[in-house]
Amino acid sequence: LTQSQAAHVRQLAAVLLRRRIGSHWRKLGAANTNRIKATLLQVLATEPEGAVVRSVAALCASAARHAMSKGGWPELLSCVLEGSRSPTTAHRLVAMTLIASLLESDEVTEHLRPHFVLLKDLLAAALQDAQLDVARGALKALSAWTPSLGTEQDAASLLRPLVPLVLGLGARALGESDSLGDDETITLVCSLMDDLLEQDGAVQPAQVSPIADYALAAAASTSLELEPRRAALHLCACLVGTRRRAVVKQKLLPAMLARLFEVGSSGGIGAPDDDDDDE
Repeated sequence: LTQSQAAHVRQLAAVLLRRRIGSHWRKLGAANTNRIKATLLQVLATEPEGAVVRSVAALCASAARHAMSKGGWPELLSCVLEGSRSPTTAHRLVAMTLIASLLESDEVTEHLRPHFVLLKDLLAAALQDAQLDVARGALKALSAWTPSLGTEQDAASLLRPLVPLVLGLGARALGESDSLGDDETITLVCSLMDDLLEQDGAVQPAQVSPIADYALAAAASTSLELEPRRAALHLCACLVGTRRRAVVKQKLLPAMLARLFEVGSSGGIGAPDDDDDDE
């Protein structure tokens, strides 16, 4: 992991360590576990290959499950904080990758609960990052965090300020000329908005119309591949299903139906298995 010149070897080492580290952690002793934690953070800070970084971040999350239950891992949180505020794009991206991996573990998320407000602020800043890769990394981190909040008492207050930032990033990815669309980011935005709509109070009534406008614009964009356009159509359905009263009250339904009819009649967005139906 630390000495091989081959990226695929370093990545494989991280994957194998992640699979085995849990069963051996308690047997290693404090001195060895502290050395492992320091090494992992050093690798994160210096690894140039994105695929290896993602595997090491997953390894850190696995180690954190055990380390945080045995006195914590304050250096890990410091690494996230410093990385997210770094002027170096690669460091900010590593921070977002690490946050996303940590939040995929329910145990680690529970240990991070006292830092939720700080986490919200970090993600808010990253969603507005000038580098789209970093902003996309924040989307992935937020996508991992949102379902874990569930019926958390403060979930709505944590997520509500992030909704317009997610929409802003989606509009930025879509591109003013409709020719700069970033398919992955738009798909992530639509999927994340689905989750946010499922959270009580996270999406305010005033945000329903902008969400509808964005979803319809993405669905109608012929510069996008099918996946983000289908994700946008799913967002429209989720919006009507979860915010029916606001859609009706704001008289959005007629305009939505007209736009959706235009999208459908233009062709190009069928079900994924449409080709199999022609016999």
